[in-house]
Formats: sequence, structure tokens, C-alpha cells
Amino acid sequence: MKGLVQDLLFLAKGDAGGRERPQETVSLSELCESCALSFDPVAFERGLTLESRIGPGVSVTGRGEDLRRLCAILLDNACKYCGEGGAVTVTLSSPGQAVLTVHNTGAPIPAEAQPHLFERFYRADAARSREQGGYGLGLSIAAAIVEEHRGKIAVHSTAEEGTAFTVTLPLIKA
Repeated sequence: MKGLVQDLLFLAKGDAGGRERPQETVSLSELCESCALSFDPVAFERGLTLESRIGPGVSVTGRGEDLRRLCAILLDNACKYCGEGGAVTVTLSSPGQAVLTVHNTGAPIPAEAQPHLFERFYRADAARSREQGGYGLGLSIAAAIVEEHRGKIAVHSTAEEGTAFTVTLPLIKA
């Protein structure tokens, strides 16, 4: 219950404009690498392969704890919905902007559900139920974090390609 209240408070503060724009320099490369390492045991326990392809030197202006939470939300969802024996891949590159992609080989998210994934309490189907944990707020929080960091988040999911969540964030200007 405490987690639910904290999540709702996080979203409410964002809605009310009660959070200052993040201003610190964050090494997204180090943050994503660390976050991926923390999910190794989760992947192992679920019989998944977890691979990271983190480009070096990718830095953004932001709030480190929120960006870590963003990465953790995406990895947690990827591991939950991948299916035993599947694979999760975390990729970070910087072709003009920071591009973080978390991909899994699990069952696809129906096309009609994809536009609603970032809505609060939304669940795509019965397979994505509370039995997996959570309250349907993770992707809403992820979207709020991305928006606060002046970025974009998108999902692409097909039976052939799996599911990929892609976040783009502005790089620090040199």
C-alpha cells in the first residue's frame, strides 16, 4: 500500500507542477549499466537471457534517481512479460540524442492496447494482471519521468519482433 501511495504522490506532484526541472549531469551509460546488472538475478531466476549493449559516454541533464527508476520500470516489465527462456536486451546509444531501448521476446502487446499503455492503471490484457505484481502505474510513471526530462517514449510490439520500449532524451550539449 505504501508503494501505491508513493507512486500516486509522484504522479500527482508532476500533474500539479510541483517538481522542479532536473538539472544535474547524469551519466546515462553508467546508470543503465548499473541498473541492468541489478536485474541479472531477476533474469536468471526467470530463466531469461539478459544482454546489455550500453554505449559509453552518454550523458543527459536530469535527475539520476528518476532516470534509474525509469530504467528499472522498463527492465522489470520486460522481465515480467518475456516468458521463460526468452531474452531481454537493453541498448543505449547516442545518434544525436540518447536512445534507450529495452526489448523482450515475449508475447506481443495487442496493437489496439499500445496507445493506452502509458495511461494510469491500464492493463493490456488478462495476462498482464495483478498476479504479476504492481498496480498498472509503472509505465505512467515512466512516461512522466521521460516528459519531465523533455524526452519521448514509444512502444513497438509484434509477434515476430517482440516488444521494445524506446526512450529518447536530449544529450548534454558540449
